[in-house]
Amino acid sequence: MMRIFFMALLGLSLATASLADTVHCTTREEPAFTRWVTTCTDGARSITRWNPGFQRWDTEIVTPPKGHRPPPG
Repeated sequence: MMRIFFMALLGLSLATASLADTVHCTTREEPAFTRWVTTCTDGARSITRWNPGFQRWDTEIVTPPKGHRPPPG
């Protein structure tokens, strides 16, 4: 019986740890700069701007530095 309890506890802790690694991103428009900015909870960020010369949207992606830890919460 104790073995089943510990197996269930281990499974629950693994499921909780995998949920903590979930990355959420938010995109917002900045009309003053004619761009879209996406920020993610892992520290990644992207900036999308309209390129009038090529008539297309260009996106620059900035990844977080190695060892970056998102704030808790």
